Amino acid sequence: MSGFLLIPRIEVHNANAQPAFWIVGAPPPTAFHGFAYALGLAINAKQNGVCIIHHDIEFLGEVFYGQLHPHQFRAAGLIDKDDYSSRNAHVLSSQPTARCNIIASLAICFNDEEVEKVSMNAVERFLSGARLAGGSIIEHEKIVFETDPEKIKRHIHTGWALHERQDLMVRQPDDRDYLDVVLRVTRKERERNPDHDFVMPTTLGYRTITPIEQRVNARKGLPHAYAEPLVGLVQYKAVRDGGLPVWIAKHDAVTQIFVVTAPTAM
Repeated sequence: MSGFLLIPRIEVHNANAQPAFWIVGAPPPTAFHGFAYALGLAINAKQNGVCIIHHDIEFLGEVFYGQLHPHQFRAAGLIDKDDYSSRNAHVLSSQPTARCNIIASLAICFNDEEVEKVSMNAVERFLSGARLAGGSIIEHEKIVFETDPEKIKRHIHTGWALHERQDLMVRQPDDRDYLDVVLRVTRKERERNPDHDFVMPTTLGYRTITPIEQRVNARKGLPHAYAEPLVGLVQYKAVRDGGLPVWIAKHDAVTQIFVVTAPTAM
């Protein structure tokens, strides 16, 4: 039987709130899957999916006239004169990005063969220096391991589970492309479809746009390729109403497309 490692109410500061270059929102499921994958590598136990439950989010910025204006961060460091703003020779350039503080719970799934490899001490060591969506983990509640999904739900109590809604990506006659679909489904209007509440676009995967090859300064000397985000729709549903979807990763070696999907729920 499989088991679930529940890390409840992880408080993360300064996480990425820009799933794609044109979207400001909560960290995407790809970020949470990357965290679960890194944890599996660290404890030498292969994970088999992750359930994502949100509790709170605080965007770092100010709201003017109903629109969020994210904080601007200074460039990473001074290298040469190119780091300075083109308008002011005495000011370093800013790094336009959107950040947030979040509280989320993760239930990471391990199959039969891997369950016995999960060590709580190893998990704690990983969490002491890990990052989630680029943000710093400040604290979390007591970690538990359960084989019964219903017990996982009782541990979580309340929250908003992340569901895949690719079923909404259907073009209508007036839609020129799938961007129009995203804008139509997520727009604010007085008489909207209740089924579209708490639906948002986010990154569900990546597609390579250059060959995978060795490049100078690539992290850990690994093969490297440039990629573009694959954007789809997700929806936040109360845990008590919609269960806990299990997000898993798929990679097509022919097309070089990496995606995360949530085909099942517990």
